[in-house]
Amino acid sequence: MKKISIIGAGASGMAAAIYLKSKREDLDITIFEADERVGRKILKTGSGKCNISNNLIRAEGFNNSDFINKLLKKVSIVEVYQFIEEELGIMLKSDFEGRLYPFSESSKSVVDSFKRRLDELNIKIIYNSFIETYNENYISIFACGSKAQSKFDGYQLVKNLGHTIKELKPGLVPIAIKEKIPHLRGIRVKCSAKIIVGNDILHEDSGEILFKDDALSGILAMDLSRFYCENCFVSLDLVKEKSLNELYAYFNKHKNKGRSVEEILLGMFPKMLVMEILKRGEDVVKTCKNLIFNAVGLNGYNQAQITVGGVNINEINECCKSLINENVYIVGEMLDIDGKCGGYNLSFAFLSAIAAGKDIINKLN
Repeated sequence: MKKISIIGAGASGMAAAIYLKSKREDLDITIFEADERVGRKILKTGSGKCNISNNLIRAEGFNNSDFINKLLKKVSIVEVYQFIEEELGIMLKSDFEGRLYPFSESSKSVVDSFKRRLDELNIKIIYNSFIETYNENYISIFACGSKAQSKFDGYQLVKNLGHTIKELKPGLVPIAIKEKIPHLRGIRVKCSAKIIVGNDILHEDSGEILFKDDALSGILAMDLSRFYCENCFVSLDLVKEKSLNELYAYFNKHKNKGRSVEEILLGMFPKMLVMEILKRGEDVVKTCKNLIFNAVGLNGYNQAQITVGGVNINEINECCKSLINENVYIVGEMLDIDGKCGGYNLSFAFLSAIAAGKDIINKLN
């Protein structure tokens, strides 16, 4: 069985094709792509610089971390780096937070590298082709991507094969809030944050928040968005470097020097953020450590970097092979796997593609 069909020419689909063909030249591989070009979503990653992976990838950075741990026993993250550098010919460089980028800092150069390697390996691509069925007589890899920034929906294809889809919602996306804060638009703050429902902390992390008119954006807000649920709220600690008691002491010291609360705050934050803190109540110190915004939803798929939810991972093995259909593999963002910002999701695209490729090679050998 040397004929392989790959549905989707995103990162995972192209990576699977290249891995397989580089190991077995005799394979007849065809990629079916619903769009008129490959790698459209890659072009948008990392603000055009393509945050392709991360030096600090850990299973805990994903939902369903048990599955990721099993996957990492099949494919190491080092193999991903090697694939990117050796198969795609992309030199990598790291920033101070471990994020990996192409040396060019150009997502277009990443797509060009994929296309060049596909051409070198004579891998066929059929564009504007939306497959509705699959041929059970040869291997099919479903790499259709997700609803994030896409007009195509491939979930029905695997539902037709008997797979179930966990609830879908936008991920790594701005969080819409009840409060109207146009005066804060464009202000960025480094802080820690929690997303909370009732008395339960759903997730907490540190990073940068970018305020919009009626939403919280920035990397930190996008990471929190993966845990959004109804009736949740976001609490920002704007002075994470100091405890509450230390901050009270700081304010008291400056009050004793004759400075007003507003003057003290102006020594800490931009003026418009100071005005927001002051209007929240009398205890500004507590407000600095617990500035609350009530979440009312998530911005849409057109602004989302990923989709939370997807194909139930209990229906695949650690090599991303279907447990329902013998010759079917499902890789990349179609699966119910989502990772934090910083190259995690593209890393999973490569990890799942290589895992599937390894399993297929073993099967054929």
